[in-house]
Amino acid sequence: MITQVLNRQFVLEQLEQVKAHLQKLAKAKGETGRRRAAELPEGAEELTSDDYHNALEFVNKSLNQEGRQSSGQVGFEQPEGERRRGKGSALMDDLSFFSRDPVISNLQSALEEYFETQKPDMLDKVTPETQGRRREGSSQPPAAQRSIKGCEGRRGDQGRRLFDQFSITDPGWICSALSMGIRLFHGKHKFIEKPATPRPISDQARILMVGDWGSGIPRAQKVAAEMRKVLDEGKAQGRQQLVIHLADVYYSGWKPEVQKHFLKHWPVRIEEADEITSWAVNGNHEMYSGGHAYFDTLLGDPRFKGHKNSDGENSSLFSLVNGKWRILGLDSAWEDHDLVSPQPQWIRNQIREAEQAGQKVVLLCHHQLFSAFEPGGEKMVKALGDLLESPKIHSWFWGHEHRCAIYKPYMNIPYARLVGHGGVPVYQWKKESDPVAEPALLEYRGRFKEGLEQWALFGFAVLDFDGPNIKVQYINEEGEKHYEETISAA
Repeated sequence: MITQVLNRQFVLEQLEQVKAHLQKLAKAKGETGRRRAAELPEGAEELTSDDYHNALEFVNKSLNQEGRQSSGQVGFEQPEGERRRGKGSALMDDLSFFSRDPVISNLQSALEEYFETQKPDMLDKVTPETQGRRREGSSQPPAAQRSIKGCEGRRGDQGRRLFDQFSITDPGWICSALSMGIRLFHGKHKFIEKPATPRPISDQARILMVGDWGSGIPRAQKVAAEMRKVLDEGKAQGRQQLVIHLADVYYSGWKPEVQKHFLKHWPVRIEEADEITSWAVNGNHEMYSGGHAYFDTLLGDPRFKGHKNSDGENSSLFSLVNGKWRILGLDSAWEDHDLVSPQPQWIRNQIREAEQAGQKVVLLCHHQLFSAFEPGGEKMVKALGDLLESPKIHSWFWGHEHRCAIYKPYMNIPYARLVGHGGVPVYQWKKESDPVAEPALLEYRGRFKEGLEQWALFGFAVLDFDGPNIKVQYINEEGEKHYEETISAA
């Protein structure tokens, strides 16, 4: 990722330039088709004047919304009192702006793609001067690993990162790429209603689980390397192993991002596709480009072939079953933070079958059912209805919030776990001794200092099944186990 594209101020400046160019296109109907196809992104020749008019409309809406409140990550900023003592420390939006606005996310995708494919000579590796000091003994920057030459940042009086005046060299290219992304977002891939063919797994299977990992940055690759070590250990033990992603490929799940940020670094090798199976639930960032690359490119990779249903379609719904457990992969993103039909009925049917077979049900999805950190989950609660009135759902793992947290029994779910700290850089200012908000029991607060900022450590979970028990280890990007528990079916 590129330093400037992770800076909110820079991105909004580019969005203003895109708006101005789209206004020109809107006034000059028919002019857009005169440019040679080679000067535009692949597929831009299919854009119509309506696409550019729609893009302008949604750009205006996003600029208005962003003017009221940032769409970036919430709940990670340094406390006000700490900021006064640490003058010069940066806001989260200055160094790690991951927007939840589909238009802005698509612009970030367009900017990255432009510089990577059209102007790669303008990119340079991050240096201490562009990103701040690196932690001792590490060659990896906390967030972005590249920077645009001639557009280096500096600190202002208020500690905000400022960039030299910089204009996109080809606003037409960016406008076309953004318009294509917006068109995909509003013309999303059809939802595959029939789940993947159920997959039996061993009573002693090992599952590696990581969430919000698809950023492609060096520290996310480091997580994959640590996961690889666990897989190699499991191979030596002769275990059946599975690896599950709890979603989000950044910025907006474009095909090149799925290929470069996700598939290129996935810890399972192509030649191991039959030996170590791979699974991925759908996420909101994949759906920012309509989910097309998720359903067709990611699930079309041979390592994810288990997602195929009996009709040969790539489904976002899957089930893994052994003697004591039934694990269901859900799609909470095709309809944002909701369980689109027929999922609720499918879950009910699966729970009924599990009860008859003496199995406990584990759910996996991207979005949280409830949270100690931010709102959300109301539509999912409504969709599940009576299933939450008694403990029919034994365990639930989700991501989305870029943290790792252990929850107390809540809403009749004995074991709810947040594993969303796989690859998105966030600050961690809280101390281990600071209280944890209800209904959380524990929040992982591993961190390292980089300049004036305290960055949270990434990580993943390892679930070792042993009949009615699951031993769960939580491991950080340094390969250190920071928490361990046993989830029991008893």
